[in-house]
Amino acid sequence: MRLRGFFSILTASCMFGLGSVLAKLIGEAFNPFFASWLTLFCGGICVSACQLLRRKPLLPHMTRASWIDLFLFASLGTALPLVCVIVGLAQTSAITGSFLLQLQGPAAIIFALFFLKEKIVWKQVGGIALLLAGSALVILRDLHGPLRIEGSQGDLFVAIAAVGLGFSYITGKRLTKHGDALQIILLRLFVGSVLLLPFLVFSTPVLFVPL
Repeated sequence: MRLRGFFSILTASCMFGLGSVLAKLIGEAFNPFFASWLTLFCGGICVSACQLLRRKPLLPHMTRASWIDLFLFASLGTALPLVCVIVGLAQTSAITGSFLLQLQGPAAIIFALFFLKEKIVWKQVGGIALLLAGSALVILRDLHGPLRIEGSQGDLFVAIAAVGLGFSYITGKRLTKHGDALQIILLRLFVGSVLLLPFLVFSTPVLFVPL
């Protein structure tokens, strides 16, 4: 089971890297709120189809506290980070954005220590430091020069997205006790898309550039 979970997380990380590149392309062509809403809504439809094929119920049994966690999961941990990623990557490079997104790891650890009362050992701290140091070397064009993060508005949006994604691990962990993983993901996507609907009314036209 642990090996299966490891490979699932590894696969998700690879897909997340591809998603960062696609988000940059989408953010330059589409309104970020529309792109985020369409992503969440279509994702919810795909997960719904998967559940129907598995002949599983679509909705889990939720308590009042779990609905609060779901709202935080769908808003601060899903809709907000997705919009910030699409807006931010359109204004910065995909390589720099990918590095900044890795801040979700340290953010998740801080949130886990505070909300879940989990413990961390020094070996894990060293591993995180090596990961961030290796990522920094990736975006350095000149090994003897300074780290080139200009502090632009795009970098700020990506950093906010990373913190939001780190927070989503906490609420996601809590919600796994209340239902099947795909049931939780289904609610996360649809609730997130509903939260973005009001912003579509006041947003700019859908397309920034011709198709």
